[in-house]
Amino acid sequence: MSSRLNVTPKNLTLRPSRVNAAGWCLYCVTQNCTAARCIDTHARTEWQVCGKCGGSEYVGGHIDPETAHRRCDCFGGLIEVDAADAEVIDMHSYVVTYPASTDAPRNDASGLVPRIDAGPAWDYHADARRIKEEARDRNPELVAYAEAHPNNPSAQWAAYGMQY
Repeated sequence: MSSRLNVTPKNLTLRPSRVNAAGWCLYCVTQNCTAARCIDTHARTEWQVCGKCGGSEYVGGHIDPETAHRRCDCFGGLIEVDAADAEVIDMHSYVVTYPASTDAPRNDASGLVPRIDAGPAWDYHADARRIKEEARDRNPELVAYAEAHPNNPSAQWAAYGMQY
């Protein structure tokens, strides 16, 4: 039994990943793309080995690897080709349903719900002073370092548990 693979054009599908190793989409150039348009576009493409580099990703690399130093502009050694009848998986559309409107009283013509009284406003500065005093009592050395290095977020977090 032979250990060689029987690779023919019918059972070989060449296709680079839709996103590169860093997660950037080949079509919309956004990171971690999940757009249906890009997925559908990629599903409809056909690819072949690049003629300039022979799949080596270096121009002329398939002819003379020792002298090939310039990167090719292909995608992982592949180039996209025109495909009139590419086999694709149909993307099913979905319907967005919104919850029924509530009978809450409306404030004005904009349809906004009126605000409720949540009590007195929070005094940020008083709370910050209290946290700094408690931190100074707990560990004065960390607070002194944080005050000496106000642009060091690690020192701020270590001393106060937050950044000021």
